[in-house]
Amino acid sequence: MKIFCTGAVTDWDDPLGWHDDVREEYTDHEVRNPYELGDDDLDVYKHPERVMEPAVEAVVESDGVIAHWDDGVNLPGSVVYMREAMREDIPVVVWYSGSRPTNEVSPAIQWLSQKRIYPEREKCIDVLLALGGDTSRFHLDG
Repeated sequence: MKIFCTGAVTDWDDPLGWHDDVREEYTDHEVRNPYELGDDDLDVYKHPERVMEPAVEAVVESDGVIAHWDDGVNLPGSVVYMREAMREDIPVVVWYSGSRPTNEVSPAIQWLSQKRIYPEREKCIDVLLALGGDTSRFHLDG
């Protein structure tokens, strides 16, 4: 499964470390990080399309999106990626690490994720994999 990761940082010393953690923990799957796409030497303010277009293309090529959301964050790129996934019928699951109950997260985020919002990253990945047909992490003894 191709998983696209987007969203809030988890640690200011290693802001995108959670992307790497997902990649290391789910080695049977391809994990895409929008910060690894495009040209590193690019002035993003002069050429925003050269930053966003490769990431949107990676979303469309993905089988699912996990978005990390937190209170008080401004994540316009993540909203674009989630909306594009929704348009393409690609499941979006939100890992919410804020202080509110998950049913009180922004209505826009609830809509974009079809209310698939969980406080644990592992649960989000499990749900995303199950939506993609991979139930190998579940022990379904009859």
